[in-house]
Amino acid sequence: MNVTTQIVSETRSAVEPNVVPVAESPVSDAGVQTLNVIHERLLIDEEWTDRRERGFTWWAHCLAHHIDAGQPIDDFGIVVTRITSRIPILRGVKVASDLVEKVLAQWTFINDGYCYVYDPGTRSVDSVQSGIVHEQTLDWRAEMLAANFIIQLVHAEEDAPVLRGLLDGRLATSTHRTGGRRNEPDD
Repeated sequence: MNVTTQIVSETRSAVEPNVVPVAESPVSDAGVQTLNVIHERLLIDEEWTDRRERGFTWWAHCLAHHIDAGQPIDDFGIVVTRITSRIPILRGVKVASDLVEKVLAQWTFINDGYCYVYDPGTRSVDSVQSGIVHEQTLDWRAEMLAANFIIQLVHAEEDAPVLRGLLDGRLATSTHRTGGRRNEPDD
């Protein structure tokens, strides 16, 4: 077990006894409300959106942007939900894992709020960011996440070609299931 795995495991053990899943969806689901605010604030075109029960994927241009609300949990009497933004960047990375980790550590250091994550099993790189919301933070947190997520997406679209060259992978471009490829970037 490496150090990171050990720290995560110990942290989970310390926290999990106090955090319990909410048996039924709360009357006011802060996670779903936050998804709606994000979609609205980013002026996302419905025609470029694929919706699912607790999330959506949209295409501003070449890369898919997945935004999801986790299951609500009760944390000492406050129902909280994690909102996660994930953007696939590269697939089929060919350079050695130690070089990938070194490059991504440098690129993540200069990022603001998101990080590049490498999965050596699938040889893929994603941009990932998340935040916690609850009813008491809905008036400001959803707006902040929307702003953070669009910055993440702009950087992902700009960084992907450079990272492709550095890591010898292919861009994780994708298409909307009915709209196809988005040839012109969203304004």
